[in-house]
Amino acid sequence: MEQLSVFAIFFDGKTFREELLCLISLPGRTTGEIIFTELTQFFERNGLDVSKIVSVVTNGALSMVGHRQGLVSRLSAVNPALLAFHCIIYKSVLCAKLCGKMKETMDTVTRLVNFVHESSSLQHRLFRALLEEMSAEHKDLLLHNDVRWLSKGRVLERCVTCVMNLSFLSSLQSQKASNFLSFLTDNKVISDVTFLCDIMSHLNHLNLRLQGKNHTVADMYEAIEAFRSKLHLLERDIHFPRLHEHYEKNKMQEDPAMKDFVSRLAENFKERFESSPKLSADILLFVRQPFSVSADGQWTAEAKKLVPSIDLGDEL
Repeated sequence: MEQLSVFAIFFDGKTFREELLCLISLPGRTTGEIIFTELTQFFERNGLDVSKIVSVVTNGALSMVGHRQGLVSRLSAVNPALLAFHCIIYKSVLCAKLCGKMKETMDTVTRLVNFVHESSSLQHRLFRALLEEMSAEHKDLLLHNDVRWLSKGRVLERCVTCVMNLSFLSSLQSQKASNFLSFLTDNKVISDVTFLCDIMSHLNHLNLRLQGKNHTVADMYEAIEAFRSKLHLLERDIHFPRLHEHYEKNKMQEDPAMKDFVSRLAENFKERFESSPKLSADILLFVRQPFSVSADGQWTAEAKKLVPSIDLGDEL
């Protein structure tokens, strides 16, 4: 049986709180109509008014964002001023989806790690023992899991750190081991691995900033905008520590493909976040420092347009 987790941010009279509102069981189909019905019934049972919902954040599933039958469309029919957001963390991960040569490199690293872990428990133990003997910074490789968005960067970081200690592959009588050894001794390939390691560390830092409780939309959009500005700087001057160290050590020239990747990443962020509901600089500032914004006619008109229920005062 499927279950829907519903979290709510609300004002309790003293401060804003973020709590798990409910777990809704969804036996059978999970259409927008069924989700909407179950949600409204929960609100009615607990004396809550669906029309007081100011904004909603969902993933990109059709049952959530379908133009006519999705949950967001049905909630918007109850409250036409509803602000709808696509999960900001999920969108940022979609922006960083790998393709082409970089995806092939990441897939090979994943297969290498899985090979060391799974093909033989003996060789895995020997590899860990080798790392211990060499006083390596890390004592094992990490498995990559697509469900855990942070794991990709951590797997790459661990692989780059341990790459010199994977020479034991030459002692294995296996075509796979031979292929992986060729992969690890190709300086061009390793430059791709170190580049991915560096760019994923930036993406992981962004991902961590977006996680956790009590983050407002303003906090998250400011983090996204800061990251977009960082990407524009990186487009003009590719400078990643692990990649730079690899280039210096092997006397290699900068690969134009690295700048192309950063440019595509910046464009992905622009396309996915430019279409989001617009929050002006004054709105974002008001969320953080209410008394820093001048309460003139233009500001109050914009605030009322964004949140029409603001005039209701204590009725909320």
